Amino acid sequence: MSKEFWINFNKMYYSICSEDGIYGYAQNLKETNLKLNSTIKQFNGIAVIETDSKAKQLLKMLEMARIGTYDNHLIYIYSESLKNPSFHLKYKDEWEVVLQIKDLSILEAKKGNLKRGQQLSSKEKKALIDFLHSDKHGISVWKFLLANWNANNEDYEVSMDIPIPS
Repeated sequence: MSKEFWINFNKMYYSICSEDGIYGYAQNLKETNLKLNSTIKQFNGIAVIETDSKAKQLLKMLEMARIGTYDNHLIYIYSESLKNPSFHLKYKDEWEVVLQIKDLSILEAKKGNLKRGQQLSSKEKKALIDFLHSDKHGISVWKFLLANWNANNEDYEVSMDIPIPS
Protein backbone atom coordinates (compact mmCIF):
# COMPACT_ATOMS: atom_id res chain seq x y z
CA MET A 1 0.00 0.00 0.00
CA SER A 2 1.37 3.42 -0.89
CA LYS A 3 1.63 6.34 1.47
CA GLU A 4 -0.73 9.27 0.88
CA PHE A 5 0.58 12.85 0.78
CA TRP A 6 -1.27 16.13 0.67
CA ILE A 7 -0.57 19.84 0.71
CA ASN A 8 -1.66 22.34 3.35
CA PHE A 9 -1.47 26.08 2.73
CA ASN A 10 -0.68 28.35 5.69
CA LYS A 11 -0.44 32.06 4.84
CA MET A 12 2.81 32.24 2.84
CA TYR A 13 4.04 28.65 2.63
CA TYR A 14 2.96 25.15 1.68
CA SER A 15 3.61 22.04 3.75
CA ILE A 16 3.83 18.54 2.31
CA CYS A 17 2.07 16.25 4.78
CA SER A 18 1.27 12.63 5.49
CA GLU A 19 -0.42 10.83 8.37
CA ASP A 20 2.89 10.50 10.16
CA GLY A 21 4.05 14.10 9.83
CA ILE A 22 5.27 16.93 7.64
CA TYR A 23 7.78 16.06 4.92
CA GLY A 24 8.76 19.53 3.82
CA TYR A 25 7.88 23.15 3.28
CA ALA A 26 7.87 25.34 0.19
CA GLN A 27 7.32 29.03 -0.39
CA ASN A 28 5.94 28.90 -3.92
CA LEU A 29 3.99 26.53 -6.10
CA LYS A 30 6.87 25.57 -8.37
CA GLU A 31 8.97 24.52 -5.35
CA THR A 32 5.94 22.75 -3.85
CA ASN A 33 5.42 20.76 -7.03
CA LEU A 34 9.09 19.70 -7.14
CA LYS A 35 9.16 18.70 -3.46
CA LEU A 36 5.83 16.87 -3.66
CA ASN A 37 6.93 14.87 -6.71
CA SER A 38 10.28 14.05 -5.09
CA THR A 39 8.60 12.95 -1.85
CA ILE A 40 6.07 10.80 -3.72
CA LYS A 41 8.87 9.06 -5.64
CA GLN A 42 10.98 8.57 -2.51
CA PHE A 43 8.17 6.90 -0.57
CA ASN A 44 6.30 5.28 -3.49
CA GLY A 45 3.35 7.44 -2.51
CA ILE A 46 0.39 9.10 -4.14
CA ALA A 47 -0.87 12.68 -3.99
CA VAL A 48 -4.25 13.32 -2.47
CA ILE A 49 -6.00 16.61 -1.85
CA GLU A 50 -6.78 17.75 1.66
CA THR A 51 -10.18 19.24 2.42
CA ASP A 52 -9.18 22.89 2.85
CA SER A 53 -9.99 25.05 -0.15
CA LYS A 54 -6.39 26.10 -0.83
CA ALA A 55 -5.24 22.50 -1.00
CA LYS A 56 -8.19 21.50 -3.20
CA GLN A 57 -6.95 23.99 -5.76
CA LEU A 58 -3.39 22.63 -5.67
CA LEU A 59 -3.51 20.65 -8.89
CA LYS A 60 -4.75 23.71 -10.77
CA MET A 61 -2.41 26.01 -8.90
CA LEU A 62 0.68 24.00 -9.76
CA GLU A 63 0.26 25.53 -13.20
CA MET A 64 -0.63 29.02 -11.98
CA ALA A 65 -0.22 31.30 -8.98
CA ARG A 66 -3.42 32.98 -7.77
CA ILE A 67 -2.60 36.53 -6.74
CA GLY A 68 -5.99 37.66 -5.47
CA THR A 69 -9.53 38.73 -6.20
CA TYR A 70 -11.49 41.98 -6.10
CA ASP A 71 -14.99 42.90 -7.31
CA ASN A 72 -15.48 39.61 -9.24
CA HIS A 73 -12.01 39.92 -10.82
CA LEU A 74 -9.32 37.24 -10.49
CA ILE A 75 -5.60 37.88 -10.97
CA TYR A 76 -3.17 35.03 -11.56
CA ILE A 77 0.27 34.32 -13.03
CA TYR A 78 1.43 31.42 -15.18
CA SER A 79 4.91 30.31 -16.03
CA GLU A 80 5.36 32.01 -19.39
CA SER A 81 7.46 30.46 -22.14
CA LEU A 82 7.51 33.80 -24.00
CA LYS A 83 9.20 35.41 -21.00
CA ASN A 84 7.10 38.54 -21.26
CA PRO A 85 6.37 39.75 -17.69
CA SER A 86 2.61 39.61 -17.48
CA PHE A 87 -0.38 38.49 -15.48
CA HIS A 88 -3.89 37.32 -16.24
CA LEU A 89 -6.98 39.28 -15.26
CA LYS A 90 -10.36 37.60 -15.49
CA TYR A 91 -13.77 39.16 -14.87
CA LYS A 92 -16.46 36.59 -14.05
CA ASP A 93 -16.92 34.51 -17.19
CA GLU A 94 -17.29 37.66 -19.32
CA TRP A 95 -13.68 38.40 -20.28
CA GLU A 96 -10.08 37.46 -19.64
CA VAL A 97 -6.92 39.30 -20.69
CA VAL A 98 -3.16 39.02 -20.25
CA LEU A 99 -1.69 42.34 -19.08
CA GLN A 100 1.93 43.46 -19.31
CA ILE A 101 3.47 44.19 -15.94
CA LYS A 102 5.37 47.23 -17.27
CA ASP A 103 2.34 49.26 -18.45
CA LEU A 104 -0.85 47.20 -17.89
CA SER A 105 -1.52 47.11 -21.64
CA ILE A 106 -3.33 44.09 -23.07
CA LEU A 107 -0.94 41.50 -24.51
CA GLU A 108 -3.64 39.00 -25.28
CA ALA A 109 -7.42 38.83 -25.07
CA LYS A 110 -8.51 35.31 -24.20
CA LYS A 111 -12.22 36.01 -23.95
CA GLY A 112 -14.46 39.03 -24.49
CA ASN A 113 -14.32 42.17 -26.65
CA LEU A 114 -10.95 43.58 -25.55
CA LYS A 115 -8.03 43.42 -28.00
CA ARG A 116 -4.23 43.25 -27.91
CA GLY A 117 -2.58 46.67 -27.48
CA GLN A 118 -5.65 48.26 -25.89
CA GLN A 119 -5.82 49.56 -22.37
CA LEU A 120 -8.48 48.66 -19.85
CA SER A 121 -11.24 51.23 -19.44
CA SER A 122 -10.31 53.99 -17.02
CA LYS A 123 -12.80 52.58 -14.47
CA GLU A 124 -11.34 49.04 -14.75
CA LYS A 125 -7.77 50.33 -14.63
CA LYS A 126 -8.44 52.46 -11.52
CA ALA A 127 -10.03 49.51 -9.70
CA LEU A 128 -7.07 47.28 -10.67
CA ILE A 129 -4.49 49.85 -9.54
CA ASP A 130 -6.34 50.39 -6.25
CA PHE A 131 -6.28 46.63 -5.66
CA LEU A 132 -2.57 46.39 -6.55
CA HIS A 133 -1.87 49.06 -3.90
CA SER A 134 -3.80 47.11 -1.23
CA ASP A 135 -2.13 44.91 1.36
CA LYS A 136 -1.86 41.10 1.36
CA HIS A 137 0.01 39.21 4.08
CA GLY A 138 1.89 42.36 5.10
CA ILE A 139 3.03 43.37 1.61
CA SER A 140 1.30 45.15 -1.24
CA VAL A 141 -0.54 43.00 -3.76
CA TRP A 142 1.80 44.51 -6.39
CA LYS A 143 4.91 43.21 -4.59
CA PHE A 144 3.16 39.86 -4.09
CA LEU A 145 2.43 39.76 -7.84
CA LEU A 146 6.06 40.60 -8.75
CA ALA A 147 7.38 37.98 -6.32
CA ASN A 148 5.08 35.36 -7.82
CA TRP A 149 6.14 36.29 -11.35
CA ASN A 150 9.76 35.76 -10.27
CA ALA A 151 8.97 32.48 -8.50
CA ASN A 152 7.20 31.11 -11.59
CA ASN A 153 9.58 32.58 -14.18
CA GLU A 154 13.05 32.25 -12.67
CA ASP A 155 14.80 32.64 -16.04
CA TYR A 156 13.24 36.06 -16.59
CA GLU A 157 12.84 37.79 -13.25
CA VAL A 158 11.66 41.37 -12.86
CA SER A 159 12.91 43.94 -10.38
CA MET A 160 10.93 44.09 -7.16
CA ASP A 161 11.29 47.90 -7.39
CA ILE A 162 9.09 48.31 -10.47
CA PRO A 163 6.41 50.86 -9.57
CA ILE A 164 2.75 50.19 -10.26
CA PRO A 165 1.99 51.66 -13.69
CA SER A 166 -0.50 54.51 -13.66
